[in-house]
Amino acid sequence: MAPARHGRRPPDLAPGVGETAPSDTVVAPWTSSPLLVLVVVAMLALQGYAGATPGKRVAGVAIVRADTRRPAGFLAAVLRVVAHLLDAILLIGYLRPLWHAERRTVADSVVGTVAVQTREPPPHPWFARFRHPPSAARSTVVSVAAGLVCALGIGFSTSYTSSGGSALVLDARCTFDAPGPGVAPTAVSVTLEESWSTQTRLWVTRDEPQEPDPVDARWEWFDPRPGNQRVRLEATITDRQGGDPFTVVQDPAERADTWTGEQVPSDTARVPGDVVERYPDGWSLTTRMLVDGAEVASCTTTDVGPAA
Repeated sequence: MAPARHGRRPPDLAPGVGETAPSDTVVAPWTSSPLLVLVVVAMLALQGYAGATPGKRVAGVAIVRADTRRPAGFLAAVLRVVAHLLDAILLIGYLRPLWHAERRTVADSVVGTVAVQTREPPPHPWFARFRHPPSAARSTVVSVAAGLVCALGIGFSTSYTSSGGSALVLDARCTFDAPGPGVAPTAVSVTLEESWSTQTRLWVTRDEPQEPDPVDARWEWFDPRPGNQRVRLEATITDRQGGDPFTVVQDPAERADTWTGEQVPSDTARVPGDVVERYPDGWSLTTRMLVDGAEVASCTTTDVGPAA
């Protein structure tokens, strides 16, 4: 018996930044998202060449060189962020402006910058020739735009909803005639239940990282004298050509756990989801029941891989 299943879950496109993932799920770093890298570079460029990120612009604060009072440039902006690691030690660096004459953090002293109260610092030397005459209207427009960017960032950071569910995408069943006295298998069900979860922030919806879904082979049998015979359940998964086998064994008389620590029902041979994912082009699973070491029943189920 070899039932087949068509269709597989779509690839996970979430960058995984800021996600709380299962313990065995690898979450991609923020550097894997081109959009986030672009945002970080843009913020550093604004800090380096305009003197302020949108948040500093709204607050009326600019970071400039201590000697020229002009924006310090991109490299200095990057070094200042790195130097903030020194400020983070016991938060002493962030408290230093309370007693420092120029209100400088440790990072400011290392890089040679200082925070000043202004929304219109002198231009960076590279852009001085493009500087327009001071305009209250233009300054207001820039400040309002910066405020909208900040509001958008707050919205993405704090406003979100999650939804999800699961569906039984594979349900194959083999039935057996009772062979006679002793342990007699009656049926086995091979199932795969796929789960999904999405997160929506403002108008953006994306998939959340999920644990890989396992394949379960759940047996049913009749045992007229429980404990008199030793029952063992096996499930072997291979690729569609029968190669790269992986076998799990379940002894109903003993507690069984997957390698992730999840307890498995005593009547089920479970192939962990991490193993199933090794066969993206489809797999074949054969599950067997052995009584006192001799095979008494088996069932084979085939997954045909991605739909054409």
